[in-house]
Amino acid sequence: MDKNYISQIPKQLGELNNLTDLNLSHNLIKELPKEIYNLNKLQILYLDNNLLEEFPIVSPNITILMLQNNKIKNIPKEICQLTNLRELYLFINQIKQIPKEICKLNNLVILNVMNNFLEENQKN
Repeated sequence: MDKNYISQIPKQLGELNNLTDLNLSHNLIKELPKEIYNLNKLQILYLDNNLLEEFPIVSPNITILMLQNNKIKNIPKEICQLTNLRELYLFINQIKQIPKEICKLNNLVILNVMNNFLEENQKN
């Protein structure tokens, strides 16, 4: 579903119980329907190059989350619930702070937050 100028995702997408990989890159998506959280087998989610302003609520089974080149301003403290997350791409957004809760993601091996608005004490 990438590169289709999609601005809204149908709620029915949350009924695809066996979906493991979803590519919604290069669209005009501003928000995801809450039904996306029901995709319990979803492991890889591409949401890069959209218009997201908020960090999406996704299934805790996600292992790779591509959110680069959006307009995300905050990473919620609830990110610590994504215990299976291995790769998180957030570069080219508007993030100012990384919550300390991100340190609880023991499986995280890649965290890319380049080209954001991180405060000076967050850059190290």
